[in-house]
Amino acid sequence: MSEETNNHQGQEEILTPEEIAKRKKDLIKFYKDQIELLKPQNEYYDLLATIEESKLRRLVAMMRVGQLMVPPDSSENEVLDRTAQGEGEGEKKERTLKKS
Repeated sequence: MSEETNNHQGQEEILTPEEIAKRKKDLIKFYKDQIELLKPQNEYYDLLATIEESKLRRLVAMMRVGQLMVPPDSSENEVLDRTAQGEGEGEKKERTLKKS
């Protein structure tokens, strides 16, 4: 069976100039027909990509709004309170040993 399917391996097919011209014409027709089908497909995928980009921008905007709405953590509140009271990060309290 492999001999039947691979019968062109050992032989070179010699084409006449007329056959070459006909094959070229057939290939050109085939590709032109395919272009007519591929243009709407390209437009379809461009629209899908645009929709996905819009969804992503919407999601990013929602995340930013959510981050602005969430109150800061308690540790952040303590830092804000200390800086408001004048205990900046640069100022250090004098350390003393505990008496037991």
